[in-house]
Amino acid sequence: KSRPWTPRMSHRALIEWSRAIASGGASDAPQRTLLKAGAASSSADDVPDASSAADAEAPPDLWRAVSQRLFSSRAFSRHAGSAAQAEDPRPSAGCVGAKARSTHQLYLDTPLWETVAARFPWLLGLMLVQSASGWVIEAFEGLISDHVVLAAFLTMLVGGGGNSSGQTIAELVRRLGAGEIAPSDFPRVFAREVSVGIILALGLGLCTFPRVRLLSIKADSVDAIAIALSYTLIVVLANAIAVVTVLTLDRYGHAAVGSPPVVQVLVDVLGITVACFVALIVYSLAPDAADAPIANGRAGDGWPPRPA
Repeated sequence: KSRPWTPRMSHRALIEWSRAIASGGASDAPQRTLLKAGAASSSADDVPDASSAADAEAPPDLWRAVSQRLFSSRAFSRHAGSAAQAEDPRPSAGCVGAKARSTHQLYLDTPLWETVAARFPWLLGLMLVQSASGWVIEAFEGLISDHVVLAAFLTMLVGGGGNSSGQTIAELVRRLGAGEIAPSDFPRVFAREVSVGIILALGLGLCTFPRVRLLSIKADSVDAIAIALSYTLIVVLANAIAVVTVLTLDRYGHAAVGSPPVVQVLVDVLGITVACFVALIVYSLAPDAADAPIANGRAGDGWPPRPA
């Protein structure tokens, strides 16, 4: 069994083959001849290398023909693969495992109060920001009371934006950790993720209309249109907010920790605001929807009942 292919073996094999070609008897020698010559030369590792003398014996045109044959051989492919693996700068599985164990130990050794102190300011600030959603609902109280089906789907609208932005955050944080992107790539990353968001939003918006119209008892076509349009806009804006937040916080080293809660709060507030504004515009363009008679429990005049 021959030893693994090495540059020294390939050089000696080329010399043997060039001599055979020069003698005129091995112009079409198969690849196994090259391998056999390399295996034979590998058994003489202790013998001083005489390749410098043989280099002068091989004509340049023969070296060109021999190198073409060598590049097409399976042995050279194996050698190139092993060389690329040896030069691969990525850490091996053992290094990654050791680093993971070290990080795990550092996490367990961190005092509890340090973890709480690092997280509490984020959560407190985001709680105050999230209070803005209550102000939006109070501002559109009349609209929501006249179209109670809109309130029933607010959680779905906000959750859709959160799901889309969550996928974007996970993708960008992973790419940043691998060094594939940087904050300086903001224009290209923003354009790509917004394009992805538009395509996803169009598909999800088309699926939202039948879901609202057919699976909700109190929703009519106008309600379904308002909710579908709101869902479409929220998904696109959620992706844009995720890109801006992740790349901005990455400059300060807080992309992985700060991006998920910050984006969630911003998408919640923005989602409720967008849903209310879109519904207000849609209902204003279809004034007869509010005066439609009640049929099988569907929304119309008198739903929900108002005091005299």
